[in-house]
Amino acid sequence: MGSNVNIEILKTNNYSINLRSDYTNKEKLNEYYPTFNNMRMLEKFLLYVENKINGSIILSGAYGTGKSYFTALFTSILGSDLKYEDYSVLLEKAKNVYNISDSLKRAKEKNYLIVFVDESMENFSEGVFSGLRKALKEKNIDIEISTKIDIIEAKLNYWKENHKNIYNNFKLELDKNSFYKELEYKTKKVEKIFSEVYSNQFGGEKFSYSGEIKNIKKLLEEVELELEKNGYSGIVYVFDEFGRYLETNINNIDVKEIQDMAEYCNLENNSNFLLITHKDIFQYTRKLKNTSEREEWEKVSGRFLKEHLIFEKTSILQILKNIIQKNNYDEYRKDNNNIKLKETLLEALIPQNVKEYTKDFYPLDYITAFSLPDLSQKLAQNERTLFAFICSDDSNGLRSLIFDSNTKREFITIDYLYDYFEREIKQLPVDSLEYKVYISSRDAISRIPKDDENNIRIIKALAMIYINNNFAEIEPNIETLRYIFNKENLDLSFLEENRYIVLNKYKNYYKILERADLDIEKKIEEYCEKKIGRFDYIARLEKEMYKGNYYPLKYNDLNKINRYLGQYFVDVSNISKLEELKENYREDGRIIYLTNIEGNENYSKIKEALKEKNDYILVSSKENKLEIYQELKELEAIALIYENEKVEENEALRIEIEIYKKEIKNEILKKMNLFFNENIDLIEITNDYLNKKYPKYIGINYELINRRNISSPMKKARYEILKKIAENRELKEEYFNDTKAESSVARILIKNTGIYDKDINNEKYLEFNKLMSEILEDIKENSESLEKIYRKYCSNLGDYGIREGLFTFLLGIVCIENKDQIVVSFSEEKGEVNFSIDIFDLLEKNPEKYKIAYYKITEEEIKYLENLEQIVAKYVKKNDSKISNRILDGIKNYLLNQPRYINTMYLPSLKGLNKIYKRLFTIGGAEEFLLKDLPNIYRTDNYKILIDQFNFEISSLEESKNSFVENLEKETVKILSKEKLNNLKKYVDSLSFENIDLEIELYLESLKELSSEEILKNLTKRIKGFSYDNWRGAEDLEEFIQLLEKETSKVKKEKIEDIDCLKIQFKGNEEIIELGEITDTMEKMLSSKILADIKNMGFSLTVEQKKKVIAKILLDMKG
Repeated sequence: MGSNVNIEILKTNNYSINLRSDYTNKEKLNEYYPTFNNMRMLEKFLLYVENKINGSIILSGAYGTGKSYFTALFTSILGSDLKYEDYSVLLEKAKNVYNISDSLKRAKEKNYLIVFVDESMENFSEGVFSGLRKALKEKNIDIEISTKIDIIEAKLNYWKENHKNIYNNFKLELDKNSFYKELEYKTKKVEKIFSEVYSNQFGGEKFSYSGEIKNIKKLLEEVELELEKNGYSGIVYVFDEFGRYLETNINNIDVKEIQDMAEYCNLENNSNFLLITHKDIFQYTRKLKNTSEREEWEKVSGRFLKEHLIFEKTSILQILKNIIQKNNYDEYRKDNNNIKLKETLLEALIPQNVKEYTKDFYPLDYITAFSLPDLSQKLAQNERTLFAFICSDDSNGLRSLIFDSNTKREFITIDYLYDYFEREIKQLPVDSLEYKVYISSRDAISRIPKDDENNIRIIKALAMIYINNNFAEIEPNIETLRYIFNKENLDLSFLEENRYIVLNKYKNYYKILERADLDIEKKIEEYCEKKIGRFDYIARLEKEMYKGNYYPLKYNDLNKINRYLGQYFVDVSNISKLEELKENYREDGRIIYLTNIEGNENYSKIKEALKEKNDYILVSSKENKLEIYQELKELEAIALIYENEKVEENEALRIEIEIYKKEIKNEILKKMNLFFNENIDLIEITNDYLNKKYPKYIGINYELINRRNISSPMKKARYEILKKIAENRELKEEYFNDTKAESSVARILIKNTGIYDKDINNEKYLEFNKLMSEILEDIKENSESLEKIYRKYCSNLGDYGIREGLFTFLLGIVCIENKDQIVVSFSEEKGEVNFSIDIFDLLEKNPEKYKIAYYKITEEEIKYLENLEQIVAKYVKKNDSKISNRILDGIKNYLLNQPRYINTMYLPSLKGLNKIYKRLFTIGGAEEFLLKDLPNIYRTDNYKILIDQFNFEISSLEESKNSFVENLEKETVKILSKEKLNNLKKYVDSLSFENIDLEIELYLESLKELSSEEILKNLTKRIKGFSYDNWRGAEDLEEFIQLLEKETSKVKKEKIEDIDCLKIQFKGNEEIIELGEITDTMEKMLSSKILADIKNMGFSLTVEQKKKVIAKILLDMKG
């Protein structure tokens, strides 16, 4: 091929680099091909180190962009023994591109230790330590590096040499836990396994690491100091293939170690840290399920300066042109009809420079040359890159194709790339479009006769065009195929007739047809004819061509808010849809695209009528019909095919349908762009529309709070500010000028607006004050769902359009300033919400769950509430700022904690308290109950009379309760003392062992130290099984008296055995428990269970602690 053209391919090692060995290889470094961008970046990196601008850097770039080669050159300049003169070839090439000679010369005056982090170590710090050891060893520098794993290894080696029994026992246990496998890769499990085994072997003793363990920051600092003593200017840590390391180890890496190292290298020192990846760190974190872990990695990413080696197609094509050297080409072209035809056919693809392109890349044709960089970037892996194709001796590479005597092609065409990259294509994800194309091509090739070379090449060429997938440059049409195969009339009849390829009617593109596929076009036609009648074409249009939200940039920028407008298609045949759209009250407005798909003659009249309305922005057309009905019908057919043909089970078919569907949608888009071809300036129109729609809008210049859903830090800042306002805290200038988030928010929300000082000279304050007054008036006038208030001020239903983040803050201030009058309660259930600053986040999140009301309290009502509080004060447990809530809490506690007999014996006669008791669990707001319901219960509007009646009933109830207890005590003593005494305490105190005749007396004698009330409770519990405050009524009293009389007949045995008792005293409470043998089966079961639980606690609790717990449980069981 080309016998009269002398072709030479310049040597370059761009395609094969081993960073660790090649950064000192003079020959390879000088073969580096410089471009403007990579030389400029090299100088930038050298300046970063020289001036220590940023010590931690991420260098990212796709395969084939030359990251490793670039890093080899960078580290060579900083840390190899090569001299400035050794880079002369490189500098000469770079001189006319981007001269770096001065920067390189300055860099060579210094000397840095290059450390390649060992990526084989799962533990990041161990990888750093391992790489550091190797680098120090190579340079004969003696610096001791002791890690925990080093100490563990040293300890095991010591035992192995000096204490074989210990070592063997340890090894047996360590082997069970795969310790040595973990040790090989120095994983974090090493420390854990060793510590556990050590503890088990040595009776619970913890392993103590002898010597000083250096954390990563301290180690870096010490190494740097030692290197300075050895004459080094600093150190550069390089982690090649860090992206691959993250992909395999991200769940095991201690993110803090990387953060610590990055932070250290960013300080004013001489340590530098370079990570080489394909993308930014946080992009590797998507596999992490825990959000907080992903956030930690994002923080780490922020510690690094980001540099990206971009894919420079223009530069690569220039390199390609320079690498392929040609002599005598012009002479050779003169009489070569193949070249001239190639140039002529290329004119159908590109308008100019066809001769230059043909010459520049010969023997590659234009399509091959322009596809090669893109395909290399997409498919390249390690050594299979663009430069490998050009320069290597691969049997399918360019060298072999040019110099192989069996090759007779004038041009190297794109089908040859199919053979070269086939191995890489096979490794693509099986669900990728590129892989599907490849499988289709292999299937087609397998069915074409092997000797039909031309048609096989056409299939390969089409496959590579689709795998390249850059139709903006290379379209799979007949013109492209004619150019590739250099034929004015390319015969595709065999491939078309046998259904190997098919022509797409929308784009005139050829594609390879998979044998298992349906004929998509035919199937869609069939469905359109037989299975689809009338259908909702606007619903289909909305679904397939959904326009999303429109963001009015000018308005948002001027008003410091992020408003958006919904965009909808409405056809003249269904104008009623405009009413349905009003339900979307959260969007700030609507843009309506008025279509006329069926050619309604009244389109113009309807359009003019709709323009008069101000609810939306109307986009219409001068045309009378939008001709997309057939396309929408085809999309409807595709939806039915999905339902009926089990498309999801056939991945290849699904991809085919999706491609076809995309083409239909592109056709619809084209027609809609023509239909709505009015020059509409949406930026200005939306600005005017929103200014008119929200005339009462007041905003603030702080986007983080001026939004619908503010972040957790913003909620916390808002909470803290409202809390300080509620506590009437004095906020000084230092608070407002602080740099923390809360102070920034406070400065903007309450200082700059004048809200904090109520500054009437501040126009912003006057605006906000007026707004807050309006909010308060709405609350006063309507005791209703909080949702209505939020809708009025925060949705498109009102004139305000305030964002919830700000509105909730203003609502908070209104509530704080009127906290004694404003009541928040639940919508669906009874009960008032306790007023606290915490509630505002809940109100904002679910306003529909709450009601808000205003109660104006008069001086008379305040006095009334204060008198009520005095009556129930000792029963109040709730710490609440609102007096009404405290009173209601006191009433509830008083009535709910009465002895049981009160409810049946005395409460019914006290009509007011009885009614209160019956509705205790249905009471709503405290104000409403105390100011409305309570006067109704007592049938008086006179608060003094109400207080008197309420107080009278409370006093009566207390008297009845005391009377009941006194009567009970009197009857009890009467029986026990045979009517000699009338005081229970005196009777019990009079008992002594010598004068005891009855068993009950023996029991009572043990209660001597208790009060009369406690004695009575213990006695009634012993006789009845439960104490008197749990009695239901008079029947229990009668039964007790009968049982007590029987008990007095039980005479003391002649020989009285000592009765063991356990007495427990705690905070004034006392309990005496009679002890004895455990004989009952259930008692034995309980005893065994308790003893077992105590035993299981082992030594984690002392004996005294166990006794304390048991005693507390016994006391809590009292009564």
